[in-house]
Amino acid sequence: MTEFLNLATSGILMGFIYSLIALGIVVIYKCTAGFNFAQGFMMLMGAYFCGTILVIWELPLWVAILGTVVFSIFLGWVIERGTLRFLIGQPILSLLIMTLAIGHVLQGICS
Repeated sequence: MTEFLNLATSGILMGFIYSLIALGIVVIYKCTAGFNFAQGFMMLMGAYFCGTILVIWELPLWVAILGTVVFSIFLGWVIERGTLRFLIGQPILSLLIMTLAIGHVLQGICS
């Protein structure tokens, strides 16, 4: 019975994570009319940062979650102000190419 409860809880939590990711994709698509190819890598950066706080720095879970939220907000702000802000009024293809480039850079950082 405990194994069933563990699997059910894990499945529900994974569903919540997938729904939050999908919600982020939909919000970005509706606001910009373009797909953000770097969003998965931004999520990966947040997961790596949370893992670093938990495993390497050995801090509590609530500190890791709070730190990850702050880090993710800062990362999104830097990317928006540093690259995407300059593409306002440009063709949508330039935005898509820029998000591909950002994803490539973030992939290089994660590796």
